[in-house]
Amino acid sequence: MLAIAYALIVAQDLSMIRPFAAQAIQDVWQLRVLLSSSFFGAVMLIGLILRLRAEQGDAA
Repeated sequence: MLAIAYALIVAQDLSMIRPFAAQAIQDVWQLRVLLSSSFFGAVMLIGLILRLRAEQGDAA
C-alpha cells in the first residue's frame, strides 16, 4: 500500500515537471547539445552494428 502511495506521489510530481522539461531543453543549450550528441551516437552505433552483421553474413 505504501508503494502505491509513493508511486502516485512520484507520478504527480512528474506530471508537474513535464511541461517545464521541454522549455528547459529549449533554454539550456548544453542540454540540447548533450541530447543531440546522444542521439547521434545511438544512430552511429546502430549503423556499425548493422554493418558488422552484414560483414559476418558475407563471411559465413
